[in-house]
Amino acid sequence: MPNNRWLARILEVLNGLADGSISVATTGGGAGGTLHDGTGLAPAVAAPLTASVTVTTVLVQADPDNTVSVFVGNAASQSVELVPGQGETLPVNDPSLIYIQSAGGAGRVNWHAVGA
Repeated sequence: MPNNRWLARILEVLNGLADGSISVATTGGGAGGTLHDGTGLAPAVAAPLTASVTVTTVLVQADPDNTVSVFVGNAASQSVELVPGQGETLPVNDPSLIYIQSAGGAGRVNWHAVGA
């Protein structure tokens, strides 16, 4: 399990990419990726994190102000519990493959995804 300092650094880099204070150089003539960003409610019944989009990595965070945990997984099972403020990075190509839920639909999630 990553420590809070590690997660804070990842969020700092992602925020820097989002606001333009950090840039990424590409080589080999490839185009730079797109940073997708979102926030929303984690419903009581599991649902996709967001609509389908092509990405390479997704960071999901249980909002630090939550009073309940958020559960993350696939369509069949959401077995990973994220306590408020905790995040998880997933190497998936589509954030709609990630399903979330929370007790009573009271949890919020924040996420970043790096597009291909």
